[in-house]
Amino acid sequence: MNRLLRLFLPVSLLTWLCVRYVDLPAALFVRDAFYGNRHWSRLTSSMPDALLALVMVISLSAFISRIYRKRKNLLDAHTRFLGHVALSLPVSYLVRAVLKFAFGRVETRTWIHDPQPHEFHLFHGGAGYNGFPSGHMIVFATFFAAVTRYYPSSRLPSYGLLALLALLLIATNYHFIGDVIFGCYVGLLVEAGMERIQPAEER
Repeated sequence: MNRLLRLFLPVSLLTWLCVRYVDLPAALFVRDAFYGNRHWSRLTSSMPDALLALVMVISLSAFISRIYRKRKNLLDAHTRFLGHVALSLPVSYLVRAVLKFAFGRVETRTWIHDPQPHEFHLFHGGAGYNGFPSGHMIVFATFFAAVTRYYPSSRLPSYGLLALLALLLIATNYHFIGDVIFGCYVGLLVEAGMERIQPAEER
């Protein structure tokens, strides 16, 4: 946790540099390179946002599985992992909602169709102003950080999948690069914070 907190300023600086110099050229490159393809455009524009449903399904499944294992006196690392995930994912989703409202950054696709100041409209709220940070990265960084904490051998595939998600969010113009970077960092912070506040007997 302390190591992550020490990264706050470097990550914030990197995010600011992306917002200032990288995000718009990258979004325009994605538009020009990929969205000339009619099939890619149709596929990515029709993708539903099922993040809330996914969080609910995973969290509820983890919670029920944890109860079952505790009743069987299976008080091992897997049971602790299930409890950690059941609590951490809903918290990560709540953090996502608060930060998106607080920063009020225009969404990438909204900016593509209606160019406007793309930085931050603090506490703006409303459709089209929920771009920063990436909620998908917050939630999945929280989840994969929990996986690697309890199953260290899964570190490589877990972070590989997280990197793939980041690339997809950028390649579909779902998010600016800065949104993705800061979202990943917030997710790691949420997971570490939730691990720290767990009762000692649950660790």
